[in-house]
Amino acid sequence: MSKAQGKPAQTRWGIVTTAKEVPALLLAFAAHHASIGASRIHLYLDDPDPALARQLEDIPGVEVTQCDTTYWQMIRGQRPSAQENRQVENAMDAYGRTDVDWLIHIDADEFISPRANIVNELTFVPKEFHFVELEVRERVYTPEHRPETIFSGEFRVPLNRRARAARALFGDMAPFTTRGFSGHCAGKSFVRVGLEHLLMGIHVPRLRKVGNERLMSLISHSATLLHFDGLTPAHWVSKMVR
Repeated sequence: MSKAQGKPAQTRWGIVTTAKEVPALLLAFAAHHASIGASRIHLYLDDPDPALARQLEDIPGVEVTQCDTTYWQMIRGQRPSAQENRQVENAMDAYGRTDVDWLIHIDADEFISPRANIVNELTFVPKEFHFVELEVRERVYTPEHRPETIFSGEFRVPLNRRARAARALFGDMAPFTTRGFSGHCAGKSFVRVGLEHLLMGIHVPRLRKVGNERLMSLISHSATLLHFDGLTPAHWVSKMVR
């Protein structure tokens, strides 16, 4: 299933993100992931901004793509109207040309938090496994702690799948949560680069229908994904409107 390719001396991993966020957040996002070892950070600006691109590309490993009319004509003919479709198209573009061994598709309000050496874990993933899943933690504000920055707060873990657990915590608001999260609880995945017939997804990859072949995954023990779902109250409302 894997294409024949030379393996670098050290396993390298990278990120692909489609973003339409304020410059300060994107700069923090790129700098954070460069600092924890991402060799390549593919940033697709959903709202083209040449000045911001120049700032971002000063960060090691960052490669910016301006998603303008010319880009979409080249990739697909026209710009997809749905945000998720644009994300998948961009993730596939990065997957097809990146120079890393593993690629993860995340959003600009998601930050990978390492507990151990990510490179070591990915290096020793058996070749039979195609992606490594990162569990997600969602930022939440508590009454006891006044937020000092957009990254302040605590993090909650997903509840079990029994509906009564969410009802006990959230009451009438429980139907608006998923396993106790206001955002997604599916996590994101490091995907092995060079696999044929693979489609990058929002959370996990999938295969174009090819016989009975199936993708296999492991759960990461080296990192989790911290989701800052709504960096400020106004940011959360704007996300819900979009």
